[in-house]
Amino acid sequence: MKKRVFHFLYYLYIKRLSFLLILGCIHAFFIWHGDILINYAVFGFAFLFFYKMKGRNLILLGSVCYVLPFAILGSLFLIMGIFDREGMAITTDSAMMKQSLEVYQSGTFTEIMSQRALDWYMVNNPFNAIILFLSIFPFFLIGAGVAKQGFLQKPTQYKRQLKAISIVSLLLGMSIKILPYVTVYHFGTIFVQDYLGGPLLTIFYITAIALLAEQAGASRLLHPLSYIGRMSMSNYLFQSMVCMAIFYSYGLGLYGSVSYTTGFVFLIALFCLQILLSLLWMGLFKYGPVEYIWRFVTYGKKPVMRR
Repeated sequence: MKKRVFHFLYYLYIKRLSFLLILGCIHAFFIWHGDILINYAVFGFAFLFFYKMKGRNLILLGSVCYVLPFAILGSLFLIMGIFDREGMAITTDSAMMKQSLEVYQSGTFTEIMSQRALDWYMVNNPFNAIILFLSIFPFFLIGAGVAKQGFLQKPTQYKRQLKAISIVSLLLGMSIKILPYVTVYHFGTIFVQDYLGGPLLTIFYITAIALLAEQAGASRLLHPLSYIGRMSMSNYLFQSMVCMAIFYSYGLGLYGSVSYTTGFVFLIALFCLQILLSLLWMGLFKYGPVEYIWRFVTYGKKPVMRR
């Protein structure tokens, strides 16, 4: 009986990831080259070799797999930066950036498709595969371990531990994130603040929100965000499609012509719009539109959509 249940769940998991992979390919090559769904799907298949491990072991393995290589690389880059600051200076391929800018801003549909595929490959090529794997997959392990241990499902029970983790991750994360701006701005300090500071602040956000959600006042304040989360895939793709319509040449053609301030205001406005649309949608339906299709493909039968 247990074996039959296992095979059924395994089959569902494969179907779910296969749909995610297809969705990622559509997103990466037809909408936005900065897609993350392909990586999530591929690494999700890799997780099949680890899912039977205990929660604490998953957290430990994931932490070691992430911290050890990036701490070593970060230390090497920092040491190299001390002796060779010019060699560690931040450089960009201006010709390639100019080409991308021109194509996205005024190119034909075919040219944009080709450029999008090239830009995707520049990040996701075999040379970068190890870095991509080490920077993403360990969090699959950590996340699964946290879920198995029930830390976020029962935040009150683990309140003291979550508070300690929240404070330490905030202080350590902020200290590392400001490193390039209070010391020397070069590849080494940028690498450290990206790969070590970023995840620490992410841990702070997660633990802080989990603790705040247990407070009545804060919970009400955070509640609108739950609608965004319940249809996160739809919102992720919606945001890309809106930006495609605004920035590409077959839209408004504003690629490369928006200032940081305008971009920030646009970001806040779009996110607020998504909260509103998600609230209205989830008031009528049980699933987001993409989540509905994903569920239908996974289980092979139509879910009940309307409330």
